[in-house]
Amino acid sequence: MKTVLLVDDEEDICLLVKENLEEIFGVSVDYVHSGESAIRKIRESSWTLAIVDLKLPTGVSGIDVIRAAKQIRPEMQVVAITGYVDEELKKETESFNVREYLEKPGDICDTEKLTAKLKPFLP
Repeated sequence: MKTVLLVDDEEDICLLVKENLEEIFGVSVDYVHSGESAIRKIRESSWTLAIVDLKLPTGVSGIDVIRAAKQIRPEMQVVAITGYVDEELKKETESFNVREYLEKPGDICDTEKLTAKLKPFLP
């Protein structure tokens, strides 16, 4: 079974994305609210995909999680969540092979957009 690690500090976002991905793609989704917890989970298990909020409020940032993920599990695919796609941030995340961005709240709350953006990563 394909597994997804979701990293976002907002519980309602996590629950919505988890429910949609499990229903639409038949994957198993686990979520955490901090960068520290995300890195620990990445070390402990293999994941098909990580979906990481770039703007975590405290401690380890989303960029730090993505950087660690690529060092620990270079084969793991990563999608970034952001309130807006900043070109500077986009350049930085692309250096870690991030190829898709989910914008909050639009892409997260719209099931069709969410499905279209994640389908290449969860065929």
